[in-house]
Amino acid sequence: MFTFHEQIRVECPEAARLADRHLPDFLAGSVAPDGLRYIGRMGKLATHFYTEDRPEIWGKAVAEMFKAHPEISNPDGLDERDRALVMGYISHLTTDETFRDIVTYQVHGMENWRPVVQGLWSIVDELPIGYPSLAREIRRFNRKDRVGFIDCAKSAQYLSLIRGWADESDPW
Repeated sequence: MFTFHEQIRVECPEAARLADRHLPDFLAGSVAPDGLRYIGRMGKLATHFYTEDRPEIWGKAVAEMFKAHPEISNPDGLDERDRALVMGYISHLTTDETFRDIVTYQVHGMENWRPVVQGLWSIVDELPIGYPSLAREIRRFNRKDRVGFIDCAKSAQYLSLIRGWADESDPW
């Protein structure tokens, strides 16, 4: 099984090099959807660009994000750090949609399906990223600016809350 980092090197070496150069930004972007939702109190549609009750927008999260926020849709208009952050955000959306399509689709149509998959998303959030010294890298993210709608200060605050998962192999 490839780690995310290894797969990005295979599929898009240029993107992997960008992530390496700006690793704290990439990692912050990869948790930003959950950070904006939890810390920023934004809704799922505003942070993940799909909801479970709207299958007509499934598989379109990234396109919907760019449609809602065209200011971040052109990578040439972003500096490298911002591109790494947005690339991390895209990786989160893509992973969530894949998980929904592979795992949770089996429970759609069931009433009260959420308890059936409770906790499974946390397993997805612990996918091996494959970067050494992950905790040190996320500690380096201290941005307070915004990249379009992505509030870096809220992402930094969320990173400080979840840092234990990067410090420990078994936080429990």
